[in-house]
Amino acid sequence: MSSRTIGVLSVLFALISVFTASAQTFRGSIQGTITDSTGAAIPGASVKVFSPGTGLNRSVTTNDLGGYVASELPLGTYSITVAKEGFRTTTLTNIPVSVGSAARADAKLATGAVEEVIEVNADIPLVETTRQHDRRHH
Repeated sequence: MSSRTIGVLSVLFALISVFTASAQTFRGSIQGTITDSTGAAIPGASVKVFSPGTGLNRSVTTNDLGGYVASELPLGTYSITVAKEGFRTTTLTNIPVSVGSAARADAKLATGAVEEVIEVNADIPLVETTRQHDRRHH
């Protein structure tokens, strides 16, 4: 190969690398560690990530060290809800996710009974079903 061909290929490779790297920076992540009140890690806890702005729901599970990572999240504000049998469910809110960064959201779970959580979506329009409308003129 000529030195000119090698030069052109090098420039093309560099451009492809730049575009690939920039395409990956429009998202962020949330990571953290889940512990009990003594600071001991809680493996196997369920971490539910929710974005009220987009409606995105994602679930991850903590590893043996109590750590978790929810990656490739669209930009916005999130909440996490952490649950594990034998502990009280804990929710952290207003976690900002920005371009190419990892937001930190650690939680301490208190021992106790598991609480039932009911989520109601208030964005569903109400439909009136008790009245009939007759638009005919009499």
